[in-house]
Amino acid sequence: MRERTGSGPSRLWLFLTLAILAVFLIFVVYPLSLVLYRSVLDPASGNLTLEYFTKFFSRKYYTNTILNSFKVTICSTLVASLLGLSMAYITRSSRIRGSKWLNILIVISYLSPPFIGAYAWIQLLGRNGFLTQIINRLFHVEFAGIYGFAGIVLVFSLQSFPLVYMYVAGALKNLDNSLN
Repeated sequence: MRERTGSGPSRLWLFLTLAILAVFLIFVVYPLSLVLYRSVLDPASGNLTLEYFTKFFSRKYYTNTILNSFKVTICSTLVASLLGLSMAYITRSSRIRGSKWLNILIVISYLSPPFIGAYAWIQLLGRNGFLTQIINRLFHVEFAGIYGFAGIVLVFSLQSFPLVYMYVAGALKNLDNSLN
């Protein structure tokens, strides 16, 4: 019996792949290429120019903003990696009571919508947050909470470390126990 080519599920997958590719090209690639093209085109003369980029990068406000973004990204990535790696190693290398519940809570915290996390952090570490008030009363300081560089790094790190934890814990789970 001969097998028919180009029918059934393979044709459906081809159609779905082409449809998704078309949507991606229309709604992502085309607008981005248009923005990039217009950013290097002088509307008056029609010539290619880098004038808009030089204007942008010559302003200190924008360069400081980009540098601060890189600083926050690097710091929060390092902290999230340290937290995720150490927690995954500890939970996989030693028997901790309730580690299954800890895994579930970590996955749930990663899957929760960002606005819920933002609201929770504001309630805990905002200007009048629960933990902010406790820290201010106990240590007689004016704790800034999450409104600043350290607060942003803290929140980003705690929001991102579950991803590191899940990857590392999954990799450690597949290792031979005799390697410990």
